[in-house]
Amino acid sequence: MAAQTAPPPAATPFLLELGGGLVKVQYTPGSLYRAARLQERLEPLVRGLASWGAAAPPPVVYLLSREEWASMAAAPYGLPAVVARGGLALCAWGDAGTVELWRGLVGGRLPAPAELPPRGSPEEAASVMLADLLAEVETARLMLRGAGLRGEEEWIDGLLAHVAARSVRLRQSPALDGELAGLYRALAAAAAVRAAPDSGAAGSPARWLVDEARFDHAAGLVLAVEGGGGAKALLKAARRDGGTLGAARLFKRYPELESWVAASGLARAATPASAAD
Repeated sequence: MAAQTAPPPAATPFLLELGGGLVKVQYTPGSLYRAARLQERLEPLVRGLASWGAAAPPPVVYLLSREEWASMAAAPYGLPAVVARGGLALCAWGDAGTVELWRGLVGGRLPAPAELPPRGSPEEAASVMLADLLAEVETARLMLRGAGLRGEEEWIDGLLAHVAARSVRLRQSPALDGELAGLYRALAAAAAVRAAPDSGAAGSPARWLVDEARFDHAAGLVLAVEGGGGAKALLKAARRDGGTLGAARLFKRYPELESWVAASGLARAATPASAAD
């Protein structure tokens, strides 16, 4: 999954480069339309994070064919994968394999895509759409890490990334944010069933989806208080604390988060009392 790393695709001279934007996209021939749409999708997130104090270079995005992917990324083709040097690899297009992967994860029929690209069936387009939903969060994670902004506990990193992604969506399209939040809930429910009875092996796609959906829910608790200013508020608090956001500060402003952490079974680290000041 996205947490895994592999050799950088930068060593592949056959990739083309899409210029003219904040997000550098290197793409396999035949995926220019997807490269342009993905660049357009990620740039508001990059601008938002920069304006909120996380002005780190955005990851280079690599759009790869299935054949190229095999030697460059560790995650299954159809999921986002972090590669060496902080890049983010994504499938160049959907195919029968990405549809099969996502059908298994969601437990059946894929949601209808927002638009049909020039290449591929509706279900193939849907599998790409789901991968890109996760790619938004991975982009936020990589930029926050590059800016030196983190949580004192691991779950706070996931919360920060989801709040950042959703804060941008709320500013651009509240209806779309609600739709994607509902999609996360559906993914979590399906993935939880698929993961039974072993609860999903650590690092498995099903386990990852359950965890990401939990973070999306937690982000909703923050955004219910802050609205589209959620990321700005959290990153300001992190900078105030030297770049590390503490749990005590979060629980003081968002009391429901403490119940969420307990219900999620997330490991808690000792929290300095001064963090709540």
